[in-house]
Amino acid sequence: AGDDVKEQLEQKARAMESCEGYELMKANLEDAFIIELDLSHANLERVNLIDGHTFGVNLTGANLMKANLRDANLREAKLAGADLLGANLDGADLDRATWGDDAIIRNHALANQLIAQGDDIGAAEQFQRAEDTYRIIRQRYEANGQTDVAGQFFYNEMVSKRMQMPK
Repeated sequence: AGDDVKEQLEQKARAMESCEGYELMKANLEDAFIIELDLSHANLERVNLIDGHTFGVNLTGANLMKANLRDANLREAKLAGADLLGANLDGADLDRATWGDDAIIRNHALANQLIAQGDDIGAAEQFQRAEDTYRIIRQRYEANGQTDVAGQFFYNEMVSKRMQMPK
């Protein structure tokens, strides 16, 4: 059944059909050709996208928690609001990926909402998750020699770290 899912997604990518909001938890999409596929707001938790051909894929608001994106081509991917907590980005190509306004990830935005609601404990937990995620992304950009992009994620990582400090 795993190959069926991969095949169906590849067909949808070729046909330029949207897969917005799809439930693909733990799907095996290794080496999948899903270039420019719309997977916005999809659940891709623990998905295997090793060596994925995902150029220009739309992952806006997608859940990629603990996804294996090792050596995936994520060039020009749309990653605004995506949850990448615990994702494996080793060797992933993030060149020209877009991350939304000021590269603020989902956990960081959620933490800001929780602060506004007066939930400092919940906010601290989300800032911890954001810090971890920013670090993973920053390290990927640094490994690719893209220190200018890495700098934005370092800044956000340090903001997240500072926001966890007692007031």
